[in-house]
Amino acid sequence: MQADHKVPRKTTRVLLIEDNPGDARLIKEMLRDARGNSFQLEHTDKLSLGLERLQKVSIDVVLLDLSLPDSGGIDTFTRLHAKATDLPVILLTGLDDEVIAVQAIKEGAQDYLLKGQIDSILLERSISYAIERHRILEELKTANQKILEHEKLSVLMEMAGATAHELNQPLAVIIPRIDMILVKTDKQDPHFTQVNKIREQCMKMAELVNKISQISTYQTKPYIDDVKIIDLDKATSPSRLKDRQDIPRKLMRSLLTSLNQYSTIITDLDGKIIYFNKYSEELLGYSAKEVVNKKDVLFFSKKEGLQKGIADYRAKAIQQGCSEREKTIITKNGKEIDIDLCFAPLKDSESKITAFVGIARPKLIGTPFVVR
Repeated sequence: MQADHKVPRKTTRVLLIEDNPGDARLIKEMLRDARGNSFQLEHTDKLSLGLERLQKVSIDVVLLDLSLPDSGGIDTFTRLHAKATDLPVILLTGLDDEVIAVQAIKEGAQDYLLKGQIDSILLERSISYAIERHRILEELKTANQKILEHEKLSVLMEMAGATAHELNQPLAVIIPRIDMILVKTDKQDPHFTQVNKIREQCMKMAELVNKISQISTYQTKPYIDDVKIIDLDKATSPSRLKDRQDIPRKLMRSLLTSLNQYSTIITDLDGKIIYFNKYSEELLGYSAKEVVNKKDVLFFSKKEGLQKGIADYRAKAIQQGCSEREKTIITKNGKEIDIDLCFAPLKDSESKITAFVGIARPKLIGTPFVVR
């Protein structure tokens, strides 16, 4: 014969606040005789003592008499509810207080029972239902709060993206102009250091704007006292931040978002220039009309070996995804400028190479080339 294993019953901890000894004794007996649940009773005869007990003992539900020596009427419930909003409350009341009990239900009480009409089954059922209703209401409140927070943050993220876009426009103009000033300024000139510092701060701002524009989720970090702010390093998409050396992907992103911040030249498979951006015009001194649809335009210093250098770039770009080098270019007026250059193939949807792109920036002391 198989043994009868009884599932242990969960003990429900009840706080009874009742000043009438006879009523308190009846409630205690009803809870003791309950069949479906196990109850542990705490009893006080004043509201003040009940509030103190709540600070010391873990309670699941409160049975509250509205008429107590130190409180009466709706104020009894209001004072208790203000201190224990996370607890379900069942009111014990006489016929004279039924209107007040109904009012208390509207303000957050879970149920009320009329003294003289309570039995063990009714009391047990009322306690069980009160606890379950309260749990469901708390879950609904939490879910609603999360929805509101999500909607609020969604609006803030949209605003952040729009703001970042507006900030990026002047930066896209300022940074290339600063680069042009630095290229044309002697490094021994005291103004060079000052302008370079301005450029460093602009680059930091550009990086911050870039992070804001890429926010896809949010995590917070401590700020001051209890205030928290969005952690931009964790809020941006991990795939965008995990590998700052992933040059090919960053090159493609540059073509889409930051063409005006670097010299960008695209050639077809025959070496004919098909794209020559504004910054390239300012850096090299040629207009787009002078070079577009032409090939073998001399940009590199003669000592670099033009044709061999380009062939090497294309071979390495095809093999490795990109080719990175420090080069010396020569402008239209014959000035030589040292640059950092990234050279990469462009592919169509079938992964066939259709063109090559070169992205360059004048080489400045202490500022490594990172395409964003």
